[in-house]
Amino acid sequence: MKKITMLSALLFLSLANAQVPKGTQFVSGQFGYSTTKDESNNSSSDSYRFFPTYGYFFAPNWAVAVSAGYRQTTDHSTTKNANFQNLNLEAESSAFVVTPSLRKFWVLDERFSLFCQLDFPLEFGSTKQFLTLESNGV
Repeated sequence: MKKITMLSALLFLSLANAQVPKGTQFVSGQFGYSTTKDESNNSSSDSYRFFPTYGYFFAPNWAVAVSAGYRQTTDHSTTKNANFQNLNLEAESSAFVVTPSLRKFWVLDERFSLFCQLDFPLEFGSTKQFLTLESNGV
């Protein structure tokens, strides 16, 4: 067992010496869509986001990056008040998002690396809420 542990540690240390050179650039991003529906409390939610990212290595294994994108969320819920009338609440939220970040990379293989990221997200947007009352004729 000690031999396997020692061999694993030596292998990891030999791979950890690989570096991403200064001046390297990268492009990545995120795209997401989600929808949820909860029948028990008559609510649903839809959201999507799109965040392309550009980064630059200013030192070996250290990069700065910036993401700029858009996110939108719509929540809908229905409940009954004391008079058995339906109350419909809809909330729409949208924002333009800019996120500068700092990343530290650990290169494990030439095709695989891990990184830790520190973000400073800035969101510029709005939220709108709509409330409607529906009578059921009682």
